[in-house]
Amino acid sequence: MTRLDEWSHSIEQVYDWLNQAIRTPKHCIRFPSVTTVHNGVPHTRTLVLRDLDGANFIFFTDNRSQKVRHLDINPHACMHCYDPQSRLQIKVLGILKPIDNHPKLTEWTEMGLERYTDYGAELSPGHPFPSEPFSNTLELAQSHFLPLVLVPNHLEFLQLNRKAHLRIQWTLCDHTWKRMRVVP
Repeated sequence: MTRLDEWSHSIEQVYDWLNQAIRTPKHCIRFPSVTTVHNGVPHTRTLVLRDLDGANFIFFTDNRSQKVRHLDINPHACMHCYDPQSRLQIKVLGILKPIDNHPKLTEWTEMGLERYTDYGAELSPGHPFPSEPFSNTLELAQSHFLPLVLVPNHLEFLQLNRKAHLRIQWTLCDHTWKRMRVVP
């Protein structure tokens, strides 16, 4: 892993690094914590980052999950991950919303439904596990599968170092990303 100050001079460099990272099996950024807020209470869970679409982060979920209900009320979300090997923390703030129309929607749906049992249960996520068997079908998965997009407006990277920590923020202002080094 190179140092943050070696690849964070332009937003293009940042996204080149992010694209490379999510295509690396088991890289921490593939399994970030994502926080939504409901009734003023944060709710955090681990999601699998499936793709980057330009500057946007793509996730898959079940449309009956709590996070989808939270997003209906408050679409603001935070994505966070930490790589202990490189001692790099990544935080992304933005709007998390369902994708209902996109050129890659068919590709993402096919990718998600390869594991249709993640979405195909007749019982919704969080439901108590029954003592009797329940159905889990591709047909149910097709009706429950939902891709989500996190449209970022703020990126923050903190690299911990024994000599000096390095913290860089990128904020979207008037359709332009602004870089700022800030005090860790």
